[in-house]
Amino acid sequence: LKEGYMEGASMTKHDGKYYLQYAAPGTQFNVYADAAYVGETPLGPFKYMKNNPYSFKPGGFTNGAGHGITMKQTNGQYWHFATMALASNSHWERRLAMFPTYFDEEGLMYTNTSYGDYPLFAPDHPTKAGQHTGWMLLSYKGKATVSSSQKQISKSTSTDGEYDITEMPLEKNAEGEIISKVLTDESPKSFWVAEANNDKQWVEIEMLQPGNIYAFQLNFHDEEAGIYTRTEGLRHRFTVEVSEDGKNWKTVVDRSGSFEDAPNAYLPLNQPVKGKYIRYNNVEVPGNNLALSEIRVFGKGFGQKPAKVKGFTVDRQEDRRDASFKWKPVKGAQGYNIRWGIAPDKLYQSWLIYDKNEHFMRNLDRDTKYYFAIEAFNENGISARTEVIEVK
Repeated sequence: LKEGYMEGASMTKHDGKYYLQYAAPGTQFNVYADAAYVGETPLGPFKYMKNNPYSFKPGGFTNGAGHGITMKQTNGQYWHFATMALASNSHWERRLAMFPTYFDEEGLMYTNTSYGDYPLFAPDHPTKAGQHTGWMLLSYKGKATVSSSQKQISKSTSTDGEYDITEMPLEKNAEGEIISKVLTDESPKSFWVAEANNDKQWVEIEMLQPGNIYAFQLNFHDEEAGIYTRTEGLRHRFTVEVSEDGKNWKTVVDRSGSFEDAPNAYLPLNQPVKGKYIRYNNVEVPGNNLALSEIRVFGKGFGQKPAKVKGFTVDRQEDRRDASFKWKPVKGAQGYNIRWGIAPDKLYQSWLIYDKNEHFMRNLDRDTKYYFAIEAFNENGISARTEVIEVK
C-alpha cells in the first residue's frame, strides 16, 4: 500500500472483483476523499486503482466525499454514502451525502459528484437516478435582508480550538433594512444569527434575475444551540413565500406545524412557481438560536446559458501533483466546472468554482497522465464543454 495509513475501510464485490475502499485522512479539508485497491480475492493481493480517488468533491457548496461506504440498491444501482466537511464549529463537523457510483468497462469504480450539491434525481427514478435534474442555482449573490441580526460571521477550523473567524459589520440598505451577504454566498461556513428564535424573524431575498422556482434548500447552522446529544422532539417550523414583485406573496411551503427535524431541509415543489423574491418566515427551530448559513433556491432562469469557455490552459507544475488553470471569463457565467480524468472518455472527477477564471490544484498523482475540460454555468444552464486537453 502507499505510504500513510488507511481508515474507514470497506469492501464491495462487483463482477468477481473485490474493491477495498478507504478514506484519505483529513476530515476537515475540502480534498477529503475515498480511494480503492482492487483484488481477485477478498484477501488480496490488491492493486491500486489508477483513477483514484474515486469519490472526490473538492469544490462547490459542500466539500469532501470521504470516509464513506458503497451500497447496492435493489435495482442494481450503486450508491456511495460519504461525509462532507463542514468544519465550522469543530474540525470533525460533517454532513452526509450520497452519490451514484458506477463501474466502467475496465472495472474502474467511480462516483459522480459533479453538481452533487444541486438537485439530483431520486434513487427511484427509472433511468436518471442520481443525475443532475438541470435545476440551477437562482439565488447566488441575491440581495438578502433580515429581521434582526445578533451577528453575521464566517467561522472555520482545521484544528479544534483554533478558529479562523471574520465577523461582518452591521450594514443597512437605503430603506434602513439590515443586509445579510452570508445567506447567498455559497459557503456553509458563513452564517447569520437572529436576535431571537421566534415567529418575528424573517429573511427576504431578491434574486438577481427571476426564474421558475422548483426547489429550496434551507441550511440551518449550529450556533451555541445548547444541544449536545441525541434529543427527541427537535423540529424546524417555518413557511416560505414567493413573489414576482416583492409586494404580492404566495405561500409555497408551510411547515409551521411540522414535527420534522430538518437542519438541511430540501423542499421540492409539486409545480414550479415563477418568482424573483423569496421570504423565509421563522416559527421556531431547535436550540437557543435561529442561525442560517444559506438559503438556496433552485430552478430555471429565463435567460441564455453561458457560451463555451475559451482560452482554457493547464500548466502542470514542477511538483507534478500540482497544476494551474486559466481561462477567459465568460459573460454571464456564475462559475465554472473543471472536469478531469485518466482518459478522454473517463473525466470522472470535477471541481466546481464560482466567479474566478483561474485555479490551482494540488491533488494529482505524480506519474499519471491526465485529460482536462471545462464548462461554464449560470442560473439558465450549463455550456458545452471545451475540447479535452491532454497533460502529461
